[in-house]
Amino acid sequence: MSKQVIVYTQPVCRYCGMVKMFLDGEGVQYEVRDITEKEEYKQQLLATGYQGTPVTMIDDTVVYGFHLDAIKKALEE
Repeated sequence: MSKQVIVYTQPVCRYCGMVKMFLDGEGVQYEVRDITEKEEYKQQLLATGYQGTPVTMIDDTVVYGFHLDAIKKALEE
């Protein structure tokens, strides 16, 4: 069973790129939601309780920032 993975990002975010590179390297399919492109994405991000990026949502798990251990754990659960 595959997991739904969403990465909230913005162009000026270096760590966002690092999260996406990690997911690419692991062969994980994910959806990118650039908060500068759609107000809807920004509101979804704010609903997680965070204002900054990256925020990686893996099913119901939210990982804020570049925390590979937390991302790996959520992918494995």
